[in-house]
Amino acid sequence: MKKFAVFLFFAFFCLSMQLVTASQQQERNDNKIKESNETKSNKISSRTLLLMLVRTTVDVVGKYSNTIILEKGQFIADLLTELIVVPKKTAYIEKLIPELSSILKQKET
Repeated sequence: MKKFAVFLFFAFFCLSMQLVTASQQQERNDNKIKESNETKSNKISSRTLLLMLVRTTVDVVGKYSNTIILEKGQFIADLLTELIVVPKKTAYIEKLIPELSSILKQKET
């Protein structure tokens, strides 16, 4: 379930990036046509405001997801360090140590 949620998040993120890139290209083409047909106006159109909002939102989501990934890795590393130091390890802790180690290895690659 977690893998599916991560997949959906990254799919949404990739689609958002594609839409922003496509809208930037469309905006450039629109600007070239407008400049050739009429003089520039100082008014900001609603489309430009919407594009600025979408770009800002995608940037914020990207930075937030990077922060979550970094904090998750640090948390797992700290947890693994503490579990290794535990003097009386239960069966659950013994099982958890290799799992956390494999997660950290996957994160590094």
